[in-house]
Amino acid sequence: MFSNLLFSILSVIYLILPIKSYSEGMINPPESLNPLKYQGSESEKAIASLLFRNLVRYGKDDEIEPDLSKSWKIDENGKVYTFTLQEGIYWSSGKEFNADDVLYTVANNAQLSQTSVDKLGNYEIRFTLPNPYTPFLDLLTNVYIVPNQVGKEMGGKGLVTLGNFRIIQMKNKNNRLSEITLFTTQPDYDYKKITFKFYGNEKDLITAAKLGEVKAFSYQLSFDYPSFEKITAYPSSRYYGVFFNLRNEHLKDKDFRKSLLSLIDLSEISKGRGELAEGAISKNWATKYLLKVENLEIERQGYIFTVSLPEGAEHERTFELLKKSWEPLGITLNKEVLSWEQIEDKVISSHNFDIMLLGQQVSRDPDRYSLWHSSQAEYPGLNFTSFSAMRADKALEQGRITLDKAERKRHYNIFQTVFNEEIPAVILYHPIFKYAVNKKIKNLDFSELFSPEERFSQVGDWR
Repeated sequence: MFSNLLFSILSVIYLILPIKSYSEGMINPPESLNPLKYQGSESEKAIASLLFRNLVRYGKDDEIEPDLSKSWKIDENGKVYTFTLQEGIYWSSGKEFNADDVLYTVANNAQLSQTSVDKLGNYEIRFTLPNPYTPFLDLLTNVYIVPNQVGKEMGGKGLVTLGNFRIIQMKNKNNRLSEITLFTTQPDYDYKKITFKFYGNEKDLITAAKLGEVKAFSYQLSFDYPSFEKITAYPSSRYYGVFFNLRNEHLKDKDFRKSLLSLIDLSEISKGRGELAEGAISKNWATKYLLKVENLEIERQGYIFTVSLPEGAEHERTFELLKKSWEPLGITLNKEVLSWEQIEDKVISSHNFDIMLLGQQVSRDPDRYSLWHSSQAEYPGLNFTSFSAMRADKALEQGRITLDKAERKRHYNIFQTVFNEEIPAVILYHPIFKYAVNKKIKNLDFSELFSPEERFSQVGDWR
């Protein structure tokens, strides 16, 4: 309790006194600060990384290591995970973290709805899975533990947190969150205070940076401010691709899809926009398999296809390049711009499309079962291309139940090989992440960034 009283006193002092602070501008505030109610926005994830912790996390070499847990063991059949928890860790409310918090989190987290958890002691828990699932630890790296607050609402400045930072101030403008300030007492952190300011659009955000309101922001539009350094990274958590509907009479022909691929200039499409992807499993320990493009004899087909794409200049440019690339086949492409709601209804749910330009989120773990296994071809499965190949299915099945890392690598290389032979989609590139930061701020290293929201993982090293 003394540490919480000290924190309260220091936070008031540091709100008044000048200290080294960091401010980032974002477009649109988070829908919620409660991890159990997150909608998946980038602002939610970035702020959560400073306020909450997980049972396990990824280390620098992409190896899973303890966070709130001290250790764990997995039984021989891969279905039972037993964790020993850290002791002496306290929530911002002064309550000590224990197994009850994990039980409450699991009971209220949709990602863990098929998982049972038992309390073996105040600092020991046991997860039991219905089936072996090797990516379970990876899943836990995305589950923030929340306090056991049954019947209480988490939100606002009084949000109970467990990370290195806590909320000390929130501001609203026009009944909308406009600013949130976090504070830490970590002695080795140069930046004790981080403020997030929210804007309605990117133009307003860039103008705010010019006026000195923020010291950093991610961006897409062009600008030139001498006081800002531009940092680029290519996070592998997302890729863009051209997805074929294999239920289409013409697109179900593998040789025809190969003809389409052979005419795409992958380097031109990714130029200035991202880093070429290596396939459905890309920039990953499990496989490194660049797509081999065959030189084929091209016969004019004269087909007409509709290309569905989300709103945005990036997708429009890809459409125009595809249109130009496939002209030698006599193919006519029509464009259909869809909202995200329409994409879910028309493409993912109903399979009512020819070709789709889309980005997909993937995990660090190479498991791609939910995206490409044939059992996931019907909604709510995400295999909307209806890709089906026995060897690929078998590899995906074995890859998620095998604990041995070398064996997993073998299975995923089989999947990647089959995927690149069948071409249900052309995985294009990992989109570029552009970040502008005041030149006075040093030691930002995004070279190993897996996802944009992880940019604060090394905030303690910033100077």
